[in-house]
Order: sequence, then C-alpha cells, then structure tokens
Amino acid sequence: MSTVLVIDNDPMVLHTFERGFEDQGIIVQTARGGASGIEAFRKSPEAYLGVLVDFDMPEMKGDEVVRRLKEMNPDTRVIMVSGYDDPEIIRVCIEAGADQFIVKKTDVDNVVHEAMNTLACICTPEMNEGERTDFHAAKIKRILNMAGRSRSLAGVADLVEKYSTYSSTVLIQGESGSGKEGVARAIHANSGRKGKFVAINCGAIPKDLLESEMFGHERGSFTGATTHKIGQFEEAKNGTIFLDEIGDMPLELQVKLLRTLQEKTIQPVGGKPKKIDFRVVTATNKDLKAAVLKGQFRGDLLYRIKVMTIEIPPLRERPEDIEPLVLHFIRKLESETGQRRKISDAAMRKIKAQQWPGNVRGLETTLERAFALSKT
Repeated sequence: MSTVLVIDNDPMVLHTFERGFEDQGIIVQTARGGASGIEAFRKSPEAYLGVLVDFDMPEMKGDEVVRRLKEMNPDTRVIMVSGYDDPEIIRVCIEAGADQFIVKKTDVDNVVHEAMNTLACICTPEMNEGERTDFHAAKIKRILNMAGRSRSLAGVADLVEKYSTYSSTVLIQGESGSGKEGVARAIHANSGRKGKFVAINCGAIPKDLLESEMFGHERGSFTGATTHKIGQFEEAKNGTIFLDEIGDMPLELQVKLLRTLQEKTIQPVGGKPKKIDFRVVTATNKDLKAAVLKGQFRGDLLYRIKVMTIEIPPLRERPEDIEPLVLHFIRKLESETGQRRKISDAAMRKIKAQQWPGNVRGLETTLERAFALSKT
C-alpha cells in the first residue's frame, strides 16, 4: 500500500488526517512539527507517495519544510495545507516547491479528497522508462494540449496545473518560438474562468496605438477617435489577458499597467476607471532583470508580474519532444490538405540532429515547407 507523510503541529489534526487517508486505503505516517517531519523523511525519502505539510507551524514555517524536503527528493509530491487563502502565502509556498496548495475547510474530508486527486497524478518509482515516457506524454497532452514526452515539458505542465487554480499573475519566460502562448492558453483552459482568452503582442502594435488597444478609448478622446472602443482588458472580463513580449512595452505605458494590476481597474483613454475581473499572464524572451538595471523596464512592475513564473526550455534541451512534435505537425497538415505523407527513419534522424534555433515554431515552419514540396 502507498504511504503519505503528514506534518502538522496539532495532534488532533494529525489524527483526523490519519483517519481520513486510511479510509481511502492510504497508510499514513505522522510527524508533529517541521523538524520531526524532515527527520522522518530523511530516513526514507523514496518511500512516500506524497507529503502534506501545514504552513503555520510555530518552530518552522511550512515553506521552509517544503524546501528541505525537495532538496532531499525533488520528485516527491508535496502538498501545502493552510487555514489562510492568502496570495502571498501561496506565492511563497509555490516558490519553495509546493506542488499544490489546499485551504483547510471545516470538513477535513474535502482536504483529503483534493490531496488524493493530486497524488493520483504521480509518476511512481515503480514505473519503467517506457511507462514514465507514456505518463509524461499523457500529462502534457491533458494539461497543455501539446505533443511531447520530455520530463522538462511535463514539469511545465505541473506548474500550469498548479498555477491555474489561482488568480495571481504569471510570467512565462522562454526563447522565441518555444510555445509561450500555448502555455498561457493552457493556464486559462485549466483555470475554469468563464471569460475569453485575449492575447496582445506588445511588440507588434505601434507605440501610439498600444494604450488604446489595451484599455480602449472614448469617442473624441484624441484625434481620430470617432467611435467608442472597448479595449482588450475589457474584452478579457472574467477571463485571461495575455501580454506577450511584455519587455517591449513602452515605459510610460508600464506605469498605467502597474496601476491596473494594483487596483484591478482599467481606465480607457478619455474615460473613467472601471473595476474589471481579469487574470494577467505575461511572456517575454528577454532578461527583464537586466532590463530593469538598464532602465528599460520598471522594477516595481516586474515584481507585480512575476508572482508565479514558468520557464520553457528551448527545444534543443528537450530532444525527446522532437519526434512527437514532428508526427503531430504531419498529422495536422494531412488533416488540413487531405494528403498523406511518410517520413523516413533517416529524415527523422536528421531532424533530431538539428539545434532548432527557432524552436517549435521553426520546426513547424520547416515541416510545412517540406510537406508542400514533397510528393510522398
């Protein structure tokens, strides 16, 4: 049977969780306090299906416990439990390495149920290499709706699944063509938000039009404003707005964006402020910390947009994903054109040997060209 380690300073809570998990057929080992939990885990870091950690323990906060556990075994699924639904606590815990954050309810069965859902999606030590690959591929497809089978892309899927539960801002970092917008769409799709996903490329819209495009404008607010225009933030009401290449946003507009994030309001050009519910996901291929030092990006805005971060590895660092991507793109082209194509083993080896500086987008473009030029 599988074993879960529960770490809490309250013996009544430990007993309640023990009973709840055992009703689900899970063996529970309990530890009173962070130090005891770390010591128990150190003796056998591979033995546990997962670990539940209470955040608010007197002698050692839960985020520090999580950090220590992850140092001993990064693959262990750690679930943070807290009585407070505080965005700052959530951010600290996830940065420490927590895989899930559950708010304690009066009904402990609810916490056990949520924890069981998280623990059910674990790549266990008993899996062989083929099973692990299949597990990663299924996770990537289910969460990201992408083709791939690498452990690193499965890790991105794990973060998307975690972050989609909350409304905090997310910063996605990665090279051009690595799939940042696809990850942003996955965050929205897994979030349960009822509104639309709206994308803006901050580097593709002329500087003098970007503010109006983002926030809208009132009729007569400037020369040429002959009608009322709804901005993209308002279009994303109750949904997600994706600000791609945010590092290209003009400094003067960064000030307005900062105010929008702080106050959860938008102000159309020439109009009055409006309260709007939205979630912001941003992306960049730039080093924003370096941009801050150069005076090209506001430090306070960077702090606001990087509450949660996702780094997408370039395709050259995850070669396991190339073959499933090739097959996916070929099937897509076959569906669009009604034509059939075969790819030889030699051609696949040649594709895998490339560095792909354009990443996934570069691979797709190359395959489209080859598909059009080939006859079989």
